[in-house]
Amino acid sequence: MILLVILIFLIAAIGIAILVVLLHHGSSEGTATTSKIVIVSTPIYTTTISTTTTTTKIPTTTTSRIVTQDSEKTSSPEKTTITSSTSVITTHLPDDTSCSPKNSPQTLLFAYSNDLSSQTVLDTLDALVHSQLGDFYSWIGNVRFDTENKMDIQFHKNMDDTTAAIRNNLPDEDQGFQNSGIGSDVFDVIEKFFFNTEAPVCGSIILILLKRNPNEVDISRLVSLIRSHHAIVHVVASATPSGGSQPKTMYSVTSKTNGMGAFEYDEFFPTAISNFPLYSYPYPVYATTVQISGSWTTALPDWFPPVSDIYLIAVTYQDHVSDGSLQDFFFCWNNPKDSGSFSVLPTDVDDYWHGGNYESLEPDNFRQGYDYSMVLDYNYTSQDVQNVQIRIYSSVSFENESSSIGSLPILPLFFFDACLVISGFQNDKCTPKDNTSYLIAYSNDIGSELTLKALNRMHEFSPSRQFVKFAKVRFDVQQPGEIEYLDSPSELTSSTNSSYSIGSDVISVLEKFLENTQYPVCGSRINVLVKRLPTTEVDVESIIAKLRKFHVGVYFAIAENTIGGNNLDALNEIAFRTNGLSIFLKDDMIDKGVFVTQFIGEYTLIYAANFNVSGQGTIELPPMTVPNDGGYKFLISFKDDPVSDTFQSATITCTHTEIDNTFTYTFKTVIDAERYINFVTQYPDLDKGTYTVKLEYEYANQDVERLFIRVSNFVSAPPVDYWVPYDN
Repeated sequence: MILLVILIFLIAAIGIAILVVLLHHGSSEGTATTSKIVIVSTPIYTTTISTTTTTTKIPTTTTSRIVTQDSEKTSSPEKTTITSSTSVITTHLPDDTSCSPKNSPQTLLFAYSNDLSSQTVLDTLDALVHSQLGDFYSWIGNVRFDTENKMDIQFHKNMDDTTAAIRNNLPDEDQGFQNSGIGSDVFDVIEKFFFNTEAPVCGSIILILLKRNPNEVDISRLVSLIRSHHAIVHVVASATPSGGSQPKTMYSVTSKTNGMGAFEYDEFFPTAISNFPLYSYPYPVYATTVQISGSWTTALPDWFPPVSDIYLIAVTYQDHVSDGSLQDFFFCWNNPKDSGSFSVLPTDVDDYWHGGNYESLEPDNFRQGYDYSMVLDYNYTSQDVQNVQIRIYSSVSFENESSSIGSLPILPLFFFDACLVISGFQNDKCTPKDNTSYLIAYSNDIGSELTLKALNRMHEFSPSRQFVKFAKVRFDVQQPGEIEYLDSPSELTSSTNSSYSIGSDVISVLEKFLENTQYPVCGSRINVLVKRLPTTEVDVESIIAKLRKFHVGVYFAIAENTIGGNNLDALNEIAFRTNGLSIFLKDDMIDKGVFVTQFIGEYTLIYAANFNVSGQGTIELPPMTVPNDGGYKFLISFKDDPVSDTFQSATITCTHTEIDNTFTYTFKTVIDAERYINFVTQYPDLDKGTYTVKLEYEYANQDVERLFIRVSNFVSAPPVDYWVPYDN
């Protein structure tokens, strides 16, 4: 019995000793590794904080930021340096399956900053009311943010209740942040919306009026949350922010959620909202965000329209408020059956969008079943890199369309003008203001001196901005040369030689120019200095059809004494039927034949008429529409052959149909007889409106003379953006 008791005490002592050792060992390690864990819950993620390590954020959305520690031994055995390295692990939230494109969006959230004026909010609200979006959404939420005390989101089933709620909850500066260094709490608003239990959030649209920028830079968690619910975020940000440090954060959120990020001055918020894809065209079917800088042409991913329909195109042409660096911005689409373009020019920014960065266009139908090549051509004076948004929205939803199209790859191409040359296919849909090319073609028979005289003078003139390529070619040579494309008029100067060919190959030169697929053809102008005529075998019907298709203007300056060839009618036919010119000049003045035409100037045709006369009489020509007040240039021929001497006199009279304004000019052919053989020029000031046009003439015999009148804007009158109809 005594032995048993002793044995029990021994076992107990051994156990106590072991326990003491273990406790001592555990206490020694606890100074290095024992962690106190604090769990802090938020609607978005849980934050695990270790007292001896670093913060590890584990989002329930896409990105987990995990900070690890590495122990690095130093030269002192008593010291251990702890260094942190950050890695990003991407995970994906499961998609919200409670909606489909067919039954969304059901909910619109309208969130507005407390820093905005009440008038801006009310004017924007009025624009929303007039858009009738209340008929489109089942739920409309509204909330005011950037306040010291957080506001609850209010949800309503109709626009009337929403309007009343907003009017009762207008901005109050006393409730706002009192420090401009405080960033917007817009992130919290978006998060709160997705965790509401009152209105559905799947497939929703969020519209944010932002006055204060956030301070956050990392948007990965927020974007994951938005995309997991197939939602779209649109933001109109103030060009004059009240605080915050990150103006591009919310723009980036819109870029990654197929939304639009507009920067506008506060008073123009309603204008932008009225053109946003909120009601008539809410469904994105094409979305890409393109990084651009300077001047370039970029191929975008192709697009296959799901149905033949009208679509809304929306773009941002800068990722900040306009800084004046935009020169031109062309978004273009093309296939062999259909093409078009959407342009933004400095005048568009200043006149309509008032210095913002957003514009939208409702174009003609896109056709189902066609692969559209999509191209962006841009020109900025600044080399700053920026991300521009390009979106196409539909009025109907499609089950197979993803609501998270995202940014797509970009392929740089090496052609010059996107809107006019796409995938080797020349577009024939252009206006006089679209980018194009200029060609001067000169006969080898003219000689070097006169040719150089014309070419050297080119650089004295400032070319109109639509000319992006300047080309030259010498014809009537035994070995036809290639057309040379240059970047400025000053590069046109070139020496020539004096080899000769039997017949003029000028028609072949025109054909070659039209066949190029590298530089734009549509709307181009061609000056041709002619010394040798084509032969009778030339068929001009084909070249006329091509020139008319592409709205190409051809201006023949023909030497009085030609050598070789016998078919003057071929050149006249081309000029007359394409609204071009066929003019004769003294041999030593042929270079002047370039500069009496439109050549590279900012001049556009407003009137063209062809007519036949003989003997004596009066002819009433088609009425002339003058689009603007200002100066205009008349170029009128009085004979169609340099050797004809039957002209006696002629007077043209243009009478305004509504006001007392009549322009009368009696031809004074003697004045310019030492230079011009068959035409006169005149430069009257005209008032906007419609004019009747009458020509009184007298010739010495009954031979028919084929004549023309061409009128273009000059100096004080602006160019037009339409093509004058062809007169057959």
